[in-house]
Amino acid sequence: MNGYRLVVQRGLTALALPILFTACGGGSEQEGDTAYTAQTIQTTDSAATAVVSPLFADDGSVMPSPPSLTPADPQAHTRAGRYATEAQAEQLESALGNRSISTVVNLGDNEPTVVEEAVSLALMHQSAHGLSLEAPVLVRVRDLRLAAATADSLADLGFRTVFVVTR
Repeated sequence: MNGYRLVVQRGLTALALPILFTACGGGSEQEGDTAYTAQTIQTTDSAATAVVSPLFADDGSVMPSPPSLTPADPQAHTRAGRYATEAQAEQLESALGNRSISTVVNLGDNEPTVVEEAVSLALMHQSAHGLSLEAPVLVRVRDLRLAAATADSLADLGFRTVFVVTR
């Protein structure tokens, strides 16, 4: 890119850099501060960013949730500390189809009703599709405190991988 400057809006940086690396051969150590590696690219919450980090590693282990997904309210934390974005949840559902369990409940703020309803939905899905307790569960409840209570209840029933979708 000798002498040319490229201005890329912040939200498009994660999309533009891989294209630039392909066009200019990827850069080199001799270019000093302008050399980038794929490890320096970080995703943002920008709508223009299309990169979604997976919830599971290639070996099937659960990837740690980024601290930015942890609810600010300590009472909305789950014991397992597993949180996902809506984009991550959609990616998992798309990849696994009926082999993942989604529970979406938007009832009133009556805690027992919401938690019971969400747990019942998860159990019905598990039973209907013959899934084991290893199947990933995505909990979407408007109130994150109730979502955390739902996730913890499902964990108490033996579900091993429960994510609360926080945004």
